[in-house]
Amino acid sequence: DVNEPMAWSSRLDAATCQRLLGNLESATRRLDQILTEEPPERTSELTAAKVVNQYAEAELDRIVRQYGEERWARRIAQFIVARRPLRTTRDLAQAVEAAIPRKAWPRDIHVATRTFQAIRIEVNDELGEIEAGLRAALSTLKPGGRMATISFHSLEDRLVKSFFNVESKDCICPPQQPVCTCGHRATLRIVTRRPVRPSDQEVAANPRARSARLRVAEKSSTIESTKSQRPA
Repeated sequence: DVNEPMAWSSRLDAATCQRLLGNLESATRRLDQILTEEPPERTSELTAAKVVNQYAEAELDRIVRQYGEERWARRIAQFIVARRPLRTTRDLAQAVEAAIPRKAWPRDIHVATRTFQAIRIEVNDELGEIEAGLRAALSTLKPGGRMATISFHSLEDRLVKSFFNVESKDCICPPQQPVCTCGHRATLRIVTRRPVRPSDQEVAANPRARSARLRVAEKSSTIESTKSQRPA
């Protein structure tokens, strides 16, 4: 129940953000508390309040556009800067609401959800953490071992897809380069060429699985080089 007191975590998924934003009047804790409660081991000093109140307009535009995949990112950045200082989630949500024309508001999520997602990803360096996790998993796997990833939004899925694609190739030099100089060797074999999506039955039993995408790759048993050189 969004009306009950709760400790908000900065690691909220999009669905949780949507649910919690459903009653913004009750969500008026400071941005630092709401979006930057971190595990004890976290050492980053970046907070949501710093992002919202100190980032340059152009940087806010980039974050909201790239991490929130929000088409109104430029206007949102302009309105955030114009309304500073923003101290509560309600302040931030109202800035987003004012920036986006009412007729362009999404029907299935709160209008500020993508902006909240973008700020959360920036504060937590979530994409960087995913890439580091993928590399750690690859280094840990034994030949024949498999790594499986489940992504819940397109940014995560694209990152995983790109990682698998790169690590399944012997050469990652530019296509126009006649001779390989990268020295890269394939370490993975992609098992799922397309992401596996939940069935209708699974979504009915667990609605949050609707956006899940499963990808699997296998550690190569032998490292072969089939593209050490390209024809001149």
